Amino acid sequence: MALCLLPASLFAQLDTEADFKRTVYTNDYSFGVMLHTRGYGVNFRRQYYLDGYNRQGWELDVVNIRHEKEVNIYNPFDNSARGFVYWKLNSLYALRAGYVRSYTLLDKTDQGTVAFDLFWSSGLSLGLLKPVYLEIYKEVGNGSFTLSTERYDPAVHDFNDIYGRSSFFEGFGEMSLRPGVYLKTGAVFDFNILDRRVTTLELGAIFDVYPDVMPIFHIPGQNPEGLKNKRAFLQFYCTFNFGKKWN
Repeated sequence: MALCLLPASLFAQLDTEADFKRTVYTNDYSFGVMLHTRGYGVNFRRQYYLDGYNRQGWELDVVNIRHEKEVNIYNPFDNSARGFVYWKLNSLYALRAGYVRSYTLLDKTDQGTVAFDLFWSSGLSLGLLKPVYLEIYKEVGNGSFTLSTERYDPAVHDFNDIYGRSSFFEGFGEMSLRPGVYLKTGAVFDFNILDRRVTTLELGAIFDVYPDVMPIFHIPGQNPEGLKNKRAFLQFYCTFNFGKKWN
């Protein structure tokens, strides 16, 4: 009976320089909240252990990507006006799905210490362009105005006509899809006291590239700010991840 249990015992623990026996897991997952230099989003990652220090798997990101020239402004003639981005035609979101590979470089030397991983991932970055809708002043007679929800058209809507942004959900039915690719790399610091739990801070960079220029802004004839639409977006990010490991 003891001989039958021996292989399982060897599989379940790994001899390291730590003052405890580290369990070798076969699976993990994590869910994270991401803040990056162009916006925010969420991440889900599912990985499988190749051995005690190497993992591979897949991940999903859902994020928004702002243009660096975006500035939230207000109509100065109405104190109740909502903020909006002038000249903005579309909001850009990215749905990423890719392969991920992780490497543990520094293991925990004691319970309560920090482990250090490096990783990279790459795959599809599906760009979602959602038209911008604004609340527009409309005169109804006798000097009275009402608000009309309209898709922003720079040829029709003057700055003084705009009350502010419309509901976040306006324009979802008119989204257009722009497939591209992404590359992500970073470092992960695992500081959970319990080895079977995942609580990490992840720092890194992401590069999204699309075949076509993303029409986020209307580009006027006179453009003193050097405003340009782009096809590639570099972001630096941090993510707080929570999850677990199991066999």
